[in-house]
Amino acid sequence: MKGKWKWNLKKGKRICRLCYVLRWLIVGLVVVVGVFTYQYFPVGFKL
Repeated sequence: MKGKWKWNLKKGKRICRLCYVLRWLIVGLVVVVGVFTYQYFPVGFKL
C-alpha cells in the first residue's frame, strides 16, 4: 500500500511536469503567432 502510494505520487509529479511543459509550449506558440501577426498583418493591410 505504501509503495503504491509512492508510485501514485511519482505518476502525479510526471503529469504535473507534462502539464507545465504543455502550458509553456502553448504560451510560446501564442507569442510566436502574436509576433508573426504583428509583423505581417500591417503589410497585408497596406496592400
